[in-house]
Amino acid sequence: MTAQDVINSVATDIRGVLSTSAPDANIFLPWVDRIHKDVLHTSLFNHLIQAVQQISVTLGTSIYALSTPARRITMVYDRTFDRIILPIDALALPTTKGDAQDSAPATIPKPMISAATSEQWPEYYRRIGANSVYLFPAPQKSAFSGNYEVHYEGYAPDIDALTDILLVPNDGQDLVTAGVNREACQYLKLAAEAQYWAAVYESMKKGIGV
Repeated sequence: MTAQDVINSVATDIRGVLSTSAPDANIFLPWVDRIHKDVLHTSLFNHLIQAVQQISVTLGTSIYALSTPARRITMVYDRTFDRIILPIDALALPTTKGDAQDSAPATIPKPMISAATSEQWPEYYRRIGANSVYLFPAPQKSAFSGNYEVHYEGYAPDIDALTDILLVPNDGQDLVTAGVNREACQYLKLAAEAQYWAAVYESMKKGIGV
């Protein structure tokens, strides 16, 4: 399915008010890109941008790189010892109020000095930058090294040409079309139709009617 395929469908649904070729097609393209990204981020097609990378965790090393940038990390799993590594940001960090140090903990939270964070193998992780994963603590013994899986959500591709192929398969054309129909109707100030297509789009994102 290309961007042009979606535009052709939308033009039919809005009764040819906008043309499927330039210059009107250039109006459609940002809508196709926007809806395609939203579908990949929030619908039943989210699995298309999910990925898993194996990292080899070694003695004394706390920083590991993903081969591709991650939009977000969904899970880190220690496959060697069958453990889930928890996000360190889930720990409560109380902050001071009313000064320049608002981002700094007022006190060290108890979970940060618990037995779990003082272990000799990793218990927590944090994503830093586009593709770096930090483990806390780093393995303190070779016996605690192992293979970890980083489950993450990648970035949706940009759609900026009529010939670009969408990551969403042909089976999802009605879904993407419904979303772009909403954008087109809003652009044309067709309030009732925009509301209708918005409801259809949200329903289809959940797998209803797709």
